[in-house]
Amino acid sequence: MGLSLSQSYLLCMLNKRGKISGWNTEKAACLTASCVIELLLDQKLCYEKKRWKVVGELPEDRIYLLSVFECIKAKQPIRTQKILDYYFSGKHMRLLTDAIGESLAAAGCVQKKKIGIFRKRNAFMPDAKAVESIGLQLRTEYLEEGKLTAAGVVLAVLLDKCGDLKRFFTSHGRRIIKKRLKEIRRIPQDVVARVLEVADAFLSLSTVDARQ
Repeated sequence: MGLSLSQSYLLCMLNKRGKISGWNTEKAACLTASCVIELLLDQKLCYEKKRWKVVGELPEDRIYLLSVFECIKAKQPIRTQKILDYYFSGKHMRLLTDAIGESLAAAGCVQKKKIGIFRKRNAFMPDAKAVESIGLQLRTEYLEEGKLTAAGVVLAVLLDKCGDLKRFFTSHGRRIIKKRLKEIRRIPQDVVARVLEVADAFLSLSTVDARQ
């Protein structure tokens, strides 16, 4: 299927009605993090001195991340908190989720529908097999001694933060994941560890914001 990090995260967040259940600040932060880190892994962004900068052109197959790319480009160098503040706005977040949802519809992973009576909004009903394939990929990486990818590590961390990792793993499986993540964090020179550090920064800021 070859879904990206942000596509995989949003697909896992959607319920059967095509909406994100229990939408809150942490889930908004996680979706934003998935987009920014995806661009980082694609080497279109760099993260230095706790600030983000654009270092490449946005590829056509990442057009659904245009708003994130342009937000950073217009305000660079920009801190993580400023990016989160921008997407905590309902308008900007809806545009982002719609863009990713449209890309999932084009890939055949969701069915797009209009919902609402007076104010129509998009809903993206997920294909169950597409969701399960993401779970299978994660289980292969973590439980079957597969090679851990940066995207797979970040996806597991984001899902765990919002309490959705249990959809794909038993309590025993989640303990194994946490053990492997702990091992990764002990190797600061590792590329996956550095990406994980960026993800942790997003999540720590989301927690602080939620408490204010």
